[in-house]
Amino acid sequence: AGPGCAQAPCRSRAGVKESRADRQTQGPGVRARARLAGTIPGIPARQVEAVRKDHRRCKRADRTVGQGVSITTPLHYCTLAEAAQRVRAGELSPLRLTRECLDRIESLNGRLHAFITVTADQALKDAAIAERGIRAGTYRGPLHGIPIALKDIVWTQGIRTTAHSRLLLDWVPAENATVYEKLRTAGAVLLGKTSLHEFAYGNPVREEPFPAARNPWNTDYAPGRSSSGSGVAVAAGLCFGAIGTDTGGSIRHPAAVCGIVGMKPTYGRVSAY
Repeated sequence: AGPGCAQAPCRSRAGVKESRADRQTQGPGVRARARLAGTIPGIPARQVEAVRKDHRRCKRADRTVGQGVSITTPLHYCTLAEAAQRVRAGELSPLRLTRECLDRIESLNGRLHAFITVTADQALKDAAIAERGIRAGTYRGPLHGIPIALKDIVWTQGIRTTAHSRLLLDWVPAENATVYEKLRTAGAVLLGKTSLHEFAYGNPVREEPFPAARNPWNTDYAPGRSSSGSGVAVAAGLCFGAIGTDTGGSIRHPAAVCGIVGMKPTYGRVSAY
């Protein structure tokens, strides 16, 4: 699940201090603006200002919050559910969402290293197919036309799957993992494969073939355990949702460290095949 629109660009609780009385008298839009005006402990002011500039520069989508309070938020920071609602209503097209994400990836991935492989051409093709289907009245559900990412340990037919290891540097699976097949059936648009710890185990080392993912709020810091690239991709607005894997916290830890929501389903609920 992606970050909430009202809390972009930073989902930290840090910010302008408010009393209980202030919270009772101020509307949600006022509090959201107060959070944007605050500082973030531990992050240099110049980096916070860079995020704010990016926030102002990006394309914005109007959103109504609470009792009719209207605020604006960059499109790439809307939640997956909000993006899906707008796609279904015809307010947003899958192609626009996909181009927005691909632009963000091109701009930021060189610093964040969230993606190992970007499938831009296929993503645009799939988004166009989704758009035609939705316009024709064959809406498949809340993932239809939504740009997503997969941890680069999930098999994808015809797309390199490295597990962030030199042993699989050029390996291309002959079939899809069940989870990806179900995402395709739901109409999701794959943007690419995200970074991880080698074989989803241990910690990054210098000998790995790709740079380790970095925390989007401060690149001097790590973004968490093995599903790190998926956490970074969602938190930085590079996609609206991402698949990770979790044995001992590898979904939940990057989500917590990057300030987003991550869910580990009950074992067996999602096929591991």
